[in-house]
Amino acid sequence: MKIGANNNQKVRLLLLLTALSCLTVFAFFSQTQPSSAVNDTNSSYIVQSTNVETAVSVVESAGGTVTSEMSVINAVLAELTARQKAVVEAEPQIMRVWEDADVYSTSYSQHSVTPNSAIDSRNSDMNLHEIATCQDGYFDSFGYIPFHNYFDDYFNKYQFNLSDVGADAEIALQLDFYEKRTREAKVSVFQASTGDWHTYPITTNQSERSIIQTTINLSDLGLSASDLSNLQIHFHVSKDRSRASVKIDCVNINVSGNGNSGDSANATNVNAEPVWAVGNLGAGVGVAVIDTGVVPFISLSGAANHQNSYHGSSLGIVDGVDLTGNYPSGIWDDNGHGTAVASMISNFLMNPLNGDYFGIAPDSHIIPITVLNENGRGRYSGIISGIQWAIENKDVHNIRIINMSLSAPVRSQYWDDPLNQAVMRAWAEGIVVVAAAGNNGPDAMTIGVPGNNPYVITVGALSDSHTPANWQDDYVPRFSAVGPTYEGFVKPEIVAPGVRIPGSIPDWALLASKLSDKKIGYRTYGAPYEYFGLSGTSMSTAQVSGVVALMLAEHPNLTPDEVKYRLMMSAQMAVMPDGQLAFSIWQQGAGRVNAYNAVYGDYTGTANQGLNIHADLNGTEHFGGPTRYDKASNTYYLVDSEGNASGYAWSDGYAWSDGYAWSDGYAWSDGYAWSDTYAWSDTYAWSDAYAWSDMYAWSDSVDGDAEASMAVTSEEE
Repeated sequence: MKIGANNNQKVRLLLLLTALSCLTVFAFFSQTQPSSAVNDTNSSYIVQSTNVETAVSVVESAGGTVTSEMSVINAVLAELTARQKAVVEAEPQIMRVWEDADVYSTSYSQHSVTPNSAIDSRNSDMNLHEIATCQDGYFDSFGYIPFHNYFDDYFNKYQFNLSDVGADAEIALQLDFYEKRTREAKVSVFQASTGDWHTYPITTNQSERSIIQTTINLSDLGLSASDLSNLQIHFHVSKDRSRASVKIDCVNINVSGNGNSGDSANATNVNAEPVWAVGNLGAGVGVAVIDTGVVPFISLSGAANHQNSYHGSSLGIVDGVDLTGNYPSGIWDDNGHGTAVASMISNFLMNPLNGDYFGIAPDSHIIPITVLNENGRGRYSGIISGIQWAIENKDVHNIRIINMSLSAPVRSQYWDDPLNQAVMRAWAEGIVVVAAAGNNGPDAMTIGVPGNNPYVITVGALSDSHTPANWQDDYVPRFSAVGPTYEGFVKPEIVAPGVRIPGSIPDWALLASKLSDKKIGYRTYGAPYEYFGLSGTSMSTAQVSGVVALMLAEHPNLTPDEVKYRLMMSAQMAVMPDGQLAFSIWQQGAGRVNAYNAVYGDYTGTANQGLNIHADLNGTEHFGGPTRYDKASNTYYLVDSEGNASGYAWSDGYAWSDGYAWSDGYAWSDGYAWSDTYAWSDTYAWSDAYAWSDMYAWSDSVDGDAEASMAVTSEEE
């Protein structure tokens, strides 16, 4: 009996252990299930086929959901899980699948300059890497602090070379450090031209091991070019108690290209006054502004002559579309960027400083296409749908121009990018596309999408150095993005004013609060819209769109290729006294825009020679430009149609001198036709000179459809 009882107990124990094991396995799989579910969450993809119907059928057969159709590129926007995406990609009818990627407005953001040397006064060099980036986890110790008061022989010295910073730039020292038991701290800035030290005390002793974040405006010191080329800054600390310590997080000079005065004269900088003088104000030309929306401020709501502006209407703004889903007509703007851009194109308010219109083409009319949100961000799918809407409604509103003051990182060759495909379709439909170069300069190969498209007019920035009437001191600011493109095309095509451009922003808009220090103060007949001095290639793009409106008002039969040709042929290059270019062609393109020459000059011809937009769109042929790169010398150079070097070369670097003149007498490389192109071959590659954005990885089998979030290209941050 005991043996039997023991056996029963063993059986019960075995059953219990088995049950516990099953529960453990069940619990394990239950816990891992969410991980699998995460992999099967929906993401947005642009799915392209030979036609929209096929794309819809494939997506739905895979279990995905089509959220919108983009017939302009034979694609749909679809919600797919990872497994559904794999099924769609495997279908032979599907050409490409992209992840819906970000796009940004191109207003100018400040950039930081790090010290070129840093020395502890106790004869020890400092690691520049440790003080280059704020909040990166790297620090440099100040060392032993022996005194309760400042002792002039104990300091850290930082030296900056700001020789390439323009005269109108704002500069501010940023010094972030952690302190413990300190008593006082100060920064001293040496102005070599006067021999003066400028001292700025820093409040410390806030709390144990607190971080002190200090920003000191140096713009008011009147630093000369020689001061900026060798700017010395000393940092002193005294202790409050024993064992005081300081760890320095970062020491930077923040440079912003936009001064506060906002006195840039748009028309003077682009030579528009003589066009207005003969009565050409751009009447009847429609400009689609693909952006954050547009608020109908009063000076945009009527013509400069206060008569009918468009098709018998007194409105200078007509109903567009809001693809963000907030306001159906697109006539609203929670960000302010789109309104500012529109006010630089079509605006009959006059600048009280000089009597010029704020808008380059004050009688043109604006069609707002809202694709960016209140933060100035959007998606590829939204921008593509906006272009499609413009094409479908071009005859209704006489849309002759699309202004794209936005940019996204380059993720592929231009012909594979879905946004570039939509842009090419608009160009082929007779709409002039004016696109921002972007604000990622001054390095080479920094042009964004769609500015990297070889067909469109890509616009870089220039600064007037606070002297609108004097072109001789104008320069290409550091932020303006630089060519060439990955395929070797020279970009930008042209440069235009892009620093401190007056633009109207509603009081409630996000940019109005972010840019309060850029406020100029003009109000539009008491309405809640003030003007701000704005910078970035967004502003440059708007200036050129206004010039194109003047061109098309005078010559309504011009094709996009003819418009581009006249703009470039009439532009003026920045040339040194010895005949050399002050800025490379990959920085200034054909030169600065000249409205009068572009409208009334005797130029007959077409740009984009050697390209075939229909073959590009059909996928039968693609093209490359004339730029090559020599890695050994870090030099970009041009070749002719036979592949021979043309004699023009540029070593990647930013240089600026005020000893040049903007001239229209410069011949491009003595007869070099910069329109030379060639059929693209995979045998040519940039190698180390170019890297795709780390944000996107391309599939070997399918060109992933990134829903690029577009951002505005003004420098507001």
